[in-house]
Amino acid sequence: GGRLTLHVPATVTDLAGNPIAETSATFTLLDNEAPAAPINLAATPASPTNLATVDIGGYAEPESTVTIAGGQADATTVSPGDGLFTATVTLNQNAANQLAVTAIDPDGNESAAGAIAVVHDNTAPQVADTSPAAAGTLPTNMSIFIQFSEAIDPDCIAAVPVVVSDHGNNNDAVLGALSLSASGKSLTFTPTDHFPAGGSFTLQIQTGIVDLAGNPLAATVDVAFTTTAAQLAKSAAPVFDPVPPATTTAATIELAGTAEADTTLHILGGSVPVQATIGAG
Repeated sequence: GGRLTLHVPATVTDLAGNPIAETSATFTLLDNEAPAAPINLAATPASPTNLATVDIGGYAEPESTVTIAGGQADATTVSPGDGLFTATVTLNQNAANQLAVTAIDPDGNESAAGAIAVVHDNTAPQVADTSPAAAGTLPTNMSIFIQFSEAIDPDCIAAVPVVVSDHGNNNDAVLGALSLSASGKSLTFTPTDHFPAGGSFTLQIQTGIVDLAGNPLAATVDVAFTTTAAQLAKSAAPVFDPVPPATTTAATIELAGTAEADTTLHILGGSVPVQATIGAG
């Protein structure tokens, strides 16, 4: 982008000694080197989000034109003198937006693309399953399990959005602790003391439950249940053989192994809960 001037003075002569006319020519140097790909890309708010737009920020060559493609429409801005740019992108709804960020310098050279993924999600989570089920029974020494349709935000658990009420004790809340599974899709309520036998209770799952994008449960879910005097002995944990892979590109996996006879396996944490009955053999 620099400008140069070529000056030929009249002191220059040909071979016969004749001077040439003094002349000057000015020209511009063109840059044909592409800028580096934009870096330090970040979305505000962070992914996943239930907002229609996000701000994408990062660093690109100063004075370059930054284009962000992959949303509903391309977003464009000019990187300022310090190179720190921000542009607002309208997201594709309920989709993983794979955004490509490029920079074009004033001479028209285009960089390779930087990449950032932003998931848009405005779908409310759902209660997929509970144990006990509605109108079901629960052994007095067992915990309560709740399965959701998607991972929920661990921070919402601090507000205690799950309450168990004891009908036989003025509907007072049962004391206990909530724990979230590693996948974020299942929640366990473990009472401080065993439930009394023959009791009548209601499990209430409140709209304080929110998913990772901030969507709350659409409505409170009430599950009425009773307790049975039978104290079920806890079965030994199932043993996987072979051990399932920690990561996979497959949509489904097959679990194999051994478990106590005449029991029912509850497999939680996937897209849907799965049950399997183990026979006497």
